[in-house]
Amino acid sequence: MNNVSIQLGNLTWPDRSFLPRAVDISQDLFVVVLGFVGDPSSNYTPCAYLLSRSGSNFTVHDTWMYMPPTATSWQASLTNWDADIYLAKHDMSVSINDAKSQVLLGIQITNTIILLDINRTTLKFILPSQSLSNGKAIGMGKAVGWLNNNVTVILVNTYSLSYIWSASQVFTYYVGVNNSFATKSIIPNAQQTLAPEFGPILISLVVTKSGIVIMLDSKGDIYILLPSPPGTFADSSTKLVSSFLPCIGGSYNSQYDIQPCSLCPQGSSTNGSTGQTSCVSCESDAFCPLGSAFGNISSSSLLLTSVNQARAYPLSPKSVRFDNILMENITHMADSSSEKL
Repeated sequence: MNNVSIQLGNLTWPDRSFLPRAVDISQDLFVVVLGFVGDPSSNYTPCAYLLSRSGSNFTVHDTWMYMPPTATSWQASLTNWDADIYLAKHDMSVSINDAKSQVLLGIQITNTIILLDINRTTLKFILPSQSLSNGKAIGMGKAVGWLNNNVTVILVNTYSLSYIWSASQVFTYYVGVNNSFATKSIIPNAQQTLAPEFGPILISLVVTKSGIVIMLDSKGDIYILLPSPPGTFADSSTKLVSSFLPCIGGSYNSQYDIQPCSLCPQGSSTNGSTGQTSCVSCESDAFCPLGSAFGNISSSSLLLTSVNQARAYPLSPKSVRFDNILMENITHMADSSSEKL
């Protein structure tokens, strides 16, 4: 990679102002480089180049330029005037999905990830791109990767616009029809808390070909999140490397991955068992809400106890003025005292 970086540094870019910030190389040696183009006197805009590599020679084939969601969006007001000096807020990330000829771009200054298809024959980006933003903040896409052909891993930090950190999370998304993003999990969560020795500020992650996620925190410590076998989940509360724990009753995991266990859908259960890879249908008259551990308890069973919700305050005040309410209470107290006498 260092050799590639040196060679890319000697490349004459279509726009000589280009400032490369992130790069990834596919198995068949096409390259995507992400960075900024522009001028500090006006603005810098995120830009990606698609290149081919032959030996030590690189050829630029296509260009992608970032466009804000709308002309009135908060991203449209960004100038990125200081992108020509290194600042962490301008970090970017790139990850190529070889199996589906896609590239994922992380542009944290716009709090956005971009998914682009690539035509391998013509070496062109296929437009339009698909984007996903995380609101008015900085930090989404500081690092990106692929767990498998359809699931992405995104480091989503939340910084204020003045780059003050408030949260770090690892999102996994399923990329579906028309490159739509569907959230699969967010780490940390109720099942997967981070080890107390690690974090809480995450600054990078990498994903291996075997689906192992390696995270780096701001202290320089690493944490290795291993995929767990079906019927278990990756317990991230242990030091340095995750372990496996069985799914609790009422939940299951059917895949070998880093995801937490999922709740059994309504009408199904794990029949009192743990470590399940699927749920089974409940009996026809059973009480089986979402996440049921048992599927054979009748809705009329004495094991089920009715619980009434707390009642609302029975009487609202006749007046909303504080002084009137105070006088009413004083009068009521006086009446009560006279009755006792």
